[in-house]
Amino acid sequence: MKLHEALSVQHEDIDSFHSVCAFDAEDYKNDILSKLINDDCSVIVAEHTCVVVGFMVAHLRQDIEGHIDEIFVQPTLRNNGIGRKLFEHAKHWFQVHDVKTIT
Repeated sequence: MKLHEALSVQHEDIDSFHSVCAFDAEDYKNDILSKLINDDCSVIVAEHTCVVVGFMVAHLRQDIEGHIDEIFVQPTLRNNGIGRKLFEHAKHWFQVHDVKTIT
């Protein structure tokens, strides 16, 4: 399974959010692919036994601020520190880019 497919499946599980809004899988695929090639973005993925169980999308704003766009952890695996580890990876990425503020 490709990354954008795995993340799309994850999004479909987010508390029915994407079933309520106009969610287009092709648009989401293109959005993730654009973030993967953008140096100002970081897509951080948590895997367990080769299955995506969570992810976070972080990006730089005007080279001075870091922003978390998306974060998701599989509902059955929440409260196990996965989100915390995703954030720690994002925090490190922001530090490498001299970001002082994260929103």
